[in-house]
Amino acid sequence: MGNILKINILIFGFLIYTKMAKEYTRCELAKKLKEYGFDGTFIPAWLCLIDAESGRRSDKITTHGYHKRYGLFQIQSMEYCTPSKKNGGGICKSDCIDFVNENIQDDMNCAKLVQTKFGFKAWPKYETLCKDYLNRWAEDVNKCLYGPSLFKTVLPEAEKSLDSYNDLNSIESDKSSAEYSNKVSFLILISSIAMFLNFC
Repeated sequence: MGNILKINILIFGFLIYTKMAKEYTRCELAKKLKEYGFDGTFIPAWLCLIDAESGRRSDKITTHGYHKRYGLFQIQSMEYCTPSKKNGGGICKSDCIDFVNENIQDDMNCAKLVQTKFGFKAWPKYETLCKDYLNRWAEDVNKCLYGPSLFKTVLPEAEKSLDSYNDLNSIESDKSSAEYSNKVSFLILISSIAMFLNFC
């Protein structure tokens, strides 16, 4: 009975953990960043940073020497947060464990604060994996936030209109040619009749 109870507790704990943790898609994160007021110019940088640092998982905890990093943004313990707010909470005045659940608003607030104070260089992987590749990330962000470009949407209609215009011109041209041919044929007929009458 004791073992069954332990198994049930483990299953319950696992279900709670999976409920709290979340792995985001890139588009989900791009929309979240925009929703929480991140400067659109920097959303590609943030998206790449999150992808590189945490793999877009809200529950990720990594160990680096004497400190740990938490959550989507891999917020560093001791300097940016502490194991308990009673210890000061670091720059973000937060308990580090608050950064590994599904509520990412506090993560975003802290990340903004860190970036404002130290820039993106506060995240080691940004320098090596993101800094020189932002154009590609910008394309992904634009697709997520705005969908296909207006140009691509309008172009087929423009091409269709152009084809219709060309078809219409072709029809008008054919009509003009036919009318011209009819006029020439009529003039030839009149001339022939006149010549015949004169001959007679």
